[in-house]
Amino acid sequence: MEPEQLEPCIQDGGRRFFADIGDEAAELDWGHAPRVNVSVKPSALYSQADPADFEGSVTGILARLKPVHRKVIELGGYLCVDMEMRRLKNITLGAFRRLRSDPEFRNYPHPGLAVPVCTFARRTATSEPS
Repeated sequence: MEPEQLEPCIQDGGRRFFADIGDEAAELDWGHAPRVNVSVKPSALYSQADPADFEGSVTGILARLKPVHRKVIELGGYLCVDMEMRRLKNITLGAFRRLRSDPEFRNYPHPGLAVPVCTFARRTATSEPS
């Protein structure tokens, strides 16, 4: 794409660019990734999450995360479960694993898990058990 063609493309949110490369790629950002990206912090979905109640916390998070994931799938988007607290690490991982193993979501190709390096770096540095 020539520089003079870029300005109108920016103004229309890239629709012209995606139209130029074909209908199939129009649903993907730069032809590779979904154009809709949703990042969810599990603790924002279920404020009662507590490591002392692992099962209840995972169940509570999944009850609210599944409808979000259904909408993301409907839009052809990418869902990122964002691990923001070390204290809730196991709950977040448990919820993500169950979401991915659920037959309804198992084959969807665009889920993700954001794990901050500091979540595991502290554990390694102090040899603290999880």
